[in-house]
Amino acid sequence: MELGNPIPDNTPHAVSVALPTWDNNVKYEEGDINLHGKLKSGYPRFVIHKHIKQLIQIFEARFAKPTETCLIFPSRRSAQECRDFIMQNTESNSRIAEYTLTPPTNSQNDDPCLALQTAVTLHIILFARTSFSFAKQYWQHTGEGISSRLAEHCAKVMAIMRANQRVEGDARAWKSPEEHRRKTYNRFYVDAANSRDVAEDDIRNLDHGNNEWGVFVEERFGRNLDVDSADEAKFTLKKRIAGLFGDLVDDIVVKSGAGRGVAGLTEKDVYLYPTGMSSIYNAFRVISKLNPGLRTIQFGFPYIDTLKIQERFGSGCLFLGHGIENDIKLLEEALQKEKFSALFCEFPSNPLLKSPDLRKLRKLADIHGFLIVVDETIGNLVNVSVLEFADIVVSSLTKIFSGDSNVMGG
Repeated sequence: MELGNPIPDNTPHAVSVALPTWDNNVKYEEGDINLHGKLKSGYPRFVIHKHIKQLIQIFEARFAKPTETCLIFPSRRSAQECRDFIMQNTESNSRIAEYTLTPPTNSQNDDPCLALQTAVTLHIILFARTSFSFAKQYWQHTGEGISSRLAEHCAKVMAIMRANQRVEGDARAWKSPEEHRRKTYNRFYVDAANSRDVAEDDIRNLDHGNNEWGVFVEERFGRNLDVDSADEAKFTLKKRIAGLFGDLVDDIVVKSGAGRGVAGLTEKDVYLYPTGMSSIYNAFRVISKLNPGLRTIQFGFPYIDTLKIQERFGSGCLFLGHGIENDIKLLEEALQKEKFSALFCEFPSNPLLKSPDLRKLRKLADIHGFLIVVDETIGNLVNVSVLEFADIVVSSLTKIFSGDSNVMGG
């Protein structure tokens, strides 16, 4: 397979990219400019998808100053937290614009992606280009950015609205970082005289790819449901994750009743997120609110962004990187001197495939009052059962769902 092509080939929303040689992998990790310039795809938290780049260019033209760029988030909360992170690491100002798109109801377009008639609000954080590396760190570590599918949907809606001469974007921004520090959230409208309009050519030239091929890939084998079935699909997915639905046998879904080893577990105990890292980040957010000011523990060498979240967004982290018996002894010593909020571990770990002694860790957690968060991504819910030892189990559904390596979830 050719360097830089998506895996599988011709997959618009692929989450994997071809790095066919060892040298390619080394240069990728070293940030080689020539190699990165050849990537047509990549893991979405590391490589910003082309559909998202196109929206960034449009909103730069609409809202940004010449020295600014932007990133786009699906919620006000995530955009504000990105702004907070930039402010903690730089002295530059940043601001947030809100842009609402309402799909036209009279469109004759037969694209199934446009069947969704709900208005979409994007939250655009604008910041100095010199601060991009910090904004990108938030994007990568938290998994909170918009998806390539949402970007594609918004681009198509914008194109149709322009064609119908019905651009109805509602652009607003919040006050300056100085006022944000005073916890004031009053909004004001962006001054139209100081914001450049979205160029018609920018929208007309949006790359939607081969729509016929894209629809085929998305709908082949009848696995994609109509958008009206989204709530039902999420409900069924939660039940499957909770262990209330088993495998498909003779076209009938067999109820397992196992509940993943925990009595009373239901789909209401399952929370879905757009990415695996978003599920980990939001677990960390909840823990930080429950136990503010306390450090966490990373037991065993983890997936890198899990460690970065604990180091950069909280009160610090005790890193016991080997995850072996001697580290349990070190943990016991640390617990005699300090109170911790939670322990994060992986079962098994990525990439070393080590499995911690969850029974011993559970006993220590019960004695010393910290929470245990277990990432089961590598083993996944089909092969490992860790919930009875954990307070929170997180997983990247990206690794096991769809069979086409083109879906993100957590």
